[in-house]
Order: sequence, then C-alpha cells, then structure tokens
Amino acid sequence: MAPVAGQEGFVSNRLRLFELLRWMLIVLVPALPAAAQTATPIPPEFFSVSMINAKDSPAVPMGTIGHGDFAWQRIEQVKGTFDFTLFDAYVAAAQANGLVDAATNTANVAITLAAGTPGWAVADKSTCGTTNGVSVCTAPPDNLQDWKDFVTALLAHYNGTAKPHIRIYELWNEFNLSLWWTGTDAQLVALAQAAYPIVHADPNSILLTPSVAGPVGTASPHSGVTHMTSYLQAGGAAYADGGSFHGYVGAQNNVNPFPMPEDDGTAGCTPFVTCYGSIVTKATQMRAVFDQTGLLGKPMYQTEGSWGNGTVTDSNTQTAWITRFTLLQAGLHSSLNLQLAAWFTWAQPAFGWGIIEDASGNPTAAGAAYREVYHWLVGATLAQPCTGGVDGTWTCSLTRPGGYVEGCLEHEGERDLHTGARLRAGPRPHGDDDVDHRGCVGRDRHQARPYRREHARAGGRPEHRPDPDGRPGRAERDARVHAAPAGPARGPRHVLPEQHGPALALLPIANDDPPRPVSAQHGRPDERAPERRVREGLQREPRGVHGRDAPPRRRVQDCALRQVPERLSEHGRQPVHPSGLG
Repeated sequence: MAPVAGQEGFVSNRLRLFELLRWMLIVLVPALPAAAQTATPIPPEFFSVSMINAKDSPAVPMGTIGHGDFAWQRIEQVKGTFDFTLFDAYVAAAQANGLVDAATNTANVAITLAAGTPGWAVADKSTCGTTNGVSVCTAPPDNLQDWKDFVTALLAHYNGTAKPHIRIYELWNEFNLSLWWTGTDAQLVALAQAAYPIVHADPNSILLTPSVAGPVGTASPHSGVTHMTSYLQAGGAAYADGGSFHGYVGAQNNVNPFPMPEDDGTAGCTPFVTCYGSIVTKATQMRAVFDQTGLLGKPMYQTEGSWGNGTVTDSNTQTAWITRFTLLQAGLHSSLNLQLAAWFTWAQPAFGWGIIEDASGNPTAAGAAYREVYHWLVGATLAQPCTGGVDGTWTCSLTRPGGYVEGCLEHEGERDLHTGARLRAGPRPHGDDDVDHRGCVGRDRHQARPYRREHARAGGRPEHRPDPDGRPGRAERDARVHAAPAGPARGPRHVLPEQHGPALALLPIANDDPPRPVSAQHGRPDERAPERRVREGLQREPRGVHGRDAPPRRRVQDCALRQVPERLSEHGRQPVHPSGLG
C-alpha cells in the first residue's frame, strides 16, 4: 500500500484525533421552515453499490444497485438471442433489498447499456478482443439497427409487467478511454439518438450520457472534461436526461502515495494526469461542463467510483477513504445536483476493485464504515458542500427536522485509525438531558452539547455552579452518580438502529485528558467496571447537566473520534466467486 504521511505520532494538547479521518465538525442543526428550505434531504437512492456476482447481493445498506456487468455484450452474445439471466439477478437483488418502488414497479437499478460492441456486429475485427469468452469490439456497430433492436428488447423485458422497470440506463462506459470506445463523437451521438426515444417510451426510466473516467482539467489527452464537452457539443446533450461520470481519483499503477478522496494530487503523481483530481474537483468541473453544454438544470450521477484495484490495501486507510469519499459526495447532493454516488464494488476479494466484502461474505471494516455513514446521512440535508480549511480541517453541516446532534473530527493530531467507522447522529429527544452510547448529552434539541466526564474532579476544573433552576451542577452530579450502586446500564436513546460492526464513537474527553479505553463488548458496559459504564456514556445521566447559557460553539472542542471495537454480524452466507466484468 502507498504510505500515508503522518500516520505515526500523537498530539495530546487538544483533541485526540485520527489523521486518516481528517474531518472536523459534522453538525446536525434544526431544519428551516419548509418555505425557506432550498436544499433537499439525501434519499436512500443516492447511495449506490455495484454487485458483480449475481448470487452475492451486497450486505451493506444502499438505495440503488449500481451497474455490474455491461448489458449488450452480456445479453446478446449471438445476434437476436437475448439472455437476461444476469441482469434479472440484479433486479432480484433489488427486490430482495426493498429497492423497487411499489407504486410504479420500478427497480432502483443502474444498467450501462454497453462497454463495447459484440463481435458479431462488427466486420472489421481490428478493435475486437475476447472478454470472458465473448468477443467485444471498441468500434461502433456497423448497422445501427442492431443497436436499436438490442435496446428495444431490453426495455421490453424490463417493462414493469413481467419484470420491473429499470430506473437508470447509462449509454456507454468510459467513452474517453480507448479501452472501451474508439469511435467518433458523431457515432456515439447516433447511438444516443437511437436509444433515447426507446428508453423514453418508458416514463419510469432515464438515459444518461456515456460516462467518462480518468482525470479532469485539460492537461491530459484523456481528460473527461475535454471529451464530455466535445460529445455534448456534437449533439449528445439533446439525448440525455442527466450527466454521468466516474469518481476514481488516481491511476491504478505507479501512484505512491495514492490520493485520498479530497486530494487533487500527492507527491507521487502528477495532478490531473496520473492523479485525476479530488472527488469534489471532478464533480465540480463536470457540473460546469454539463451546465455549459446543454444539460443546465439536469442532474448528474457518479455511476462508478472507489479507490480502484489494489491501490489502497490497508484496512485503516480503506475505512478512512470510503468515509471521506461518501461524505464529500453527500455534500454535493444539493449544491451540484448530484443524484447518485456509486461505490464499485461489492465482490469477493479476488475481484479486486474497491472491495468491501471479505472472503466470508461479510462487510470488511470499510464496508462497516459505509453502512454507518449511510445510516447517518439518509434523510439529512447538506445545503452546502463540505469545506476544507488551510490547516487541513473539513466541515460538513447537516440539517434534520426536529433537532441536531454534533460531533467533531479534525486533522490536527496524527494517529492510526483502527478498524471500522461508526458515525452516530440523529435528532435528539426534545426536553430532557440524556447521554447516548456515543457519549454526547443534550438538554434538548437546541442545547445538545458534549459532556466532559470527570474533568472537574480528575483535571482540577472548578466546580460548576448549579443551574438557575436549582438543579445540581456537574461536580455534584458526578459525585452522586459515582456514589450510587452499580446496576445494569439503561439503554441509550437514539434514532438510528443498532448495527454490529467495527465502530467509531464520538466520545467526549477533556482537553488534557489521555484517551480512555472503551469496552470491547459492542460498546456496552463492562459489568466489572461500573465507573467505566458512566464514563463511556452508556448510562442515562440526571437532568440539569448544563446551563442554558452554554456557548454553542465551545462544545465542539470537547469531542473526539474514538474507536469502539465491535464484531461483525454473521450473515451465514457461503463464499462465492465473482464473474469477471465483460
């Protein structure tokens, strides 16, 4: 794996922080009234995971099944003979995961129509090769009718009667790379022009532009910005319901260190050549292309992205990588009209690309991180992109109706992140104080603040005066809690469902306190250590912890991202072997 600078060392002056998750302050604030709301909540459909093996459905939450294999070369290997078995399995996975809209019988599935032309449709075999025993060519078909017949058969199969409708069709895979396309822009526009009315005969389906991969900017001859601009100006904009691009941020070979999702480049690559641009830079530049060349106001979709194949192999870095990648794209949902953030892929480790599944069919630590970020973000609104400061800190502001919880992540200290990433957030209960099992306490949805446990006693902090209403101050409350006999911990009040898996917790610590150990029993109390049970925020605290005049921004200084080791739930599935991409 590419070394990540600064993984060693530890800063104890302020917050105990992890370099691999270089984020600060993800805040949920009270939602604006409906009339003033300018952004929309992130729907489940925003989160897409691709699957390769038809029998290996992703064991992480998602709202859309991303493209797996490519349709034409897989479905019509012989002219006029259509085999939909693999794609029916993708649709069946959508049905099994509740991803089919009952009102319209539309499956939240993305299908890429082609990544090459079947060999039988091309007379000149000079651009043809064999993939999984199938002849595939990068030239366009000799006869446009062959393409029309295929698209017609596909839409007739997924017509909402025998099989559900398909929500998203993408025209072609990565047309800016000669690995997939060597025709002209005019020839590709002709394919779009032919497919567009066939897809639009189904009101439940949309057709996207062909995707681009590789760098943005203008330095590379393979620039997605340059190729997409040329295609849309050649007439492609008239035959697209949205723009498509892929979210890879670096070349798969000879880039060391490999960029994190927020990096335009590293010391081991050339920006916008072998490093492709951060996911934010890519999305921002592609949005500008779409707006300036005929797709103004239409959504865009990131239909394939991850760290790629073998570029990030360390579990710690994978966990940080997928968390940042997902959060950054969530920040673009409203500001750039980004409607899909795809992860490629869910597959057995032998497949290689962006693997978040282990050999037993369970999520890896990175898969567990993805699961938790999904639960955290669905239903939240990010009106503005996450923003980065000159010191390396990043801020993401999330709103939810009914209240907020806040946590903080910051790039100031440098320390390895252990496994997993549980990021817990949700509307707080209105009206009383409680400490959830992630360690944050709030009087109500407007006064939620972290509680620095034991700091008054252990750190010599002056005792806090009682609240104006006569309820006990912090030091008095601490003494009372610790004097009470130990008993079973009360369950935490939280909005998001419990999940099993490696986890990160937002645990408050004093600015000069060392990190404290956390129970390894799923974050639950250690019955042999009653004080730890209180310290870890696993027991309800009395009311009146904080005064109402607590400065709203001071509280973010008291939270640090901490590790809660938890074991993965067992799914009981047998390992399966992915088929290769066609």
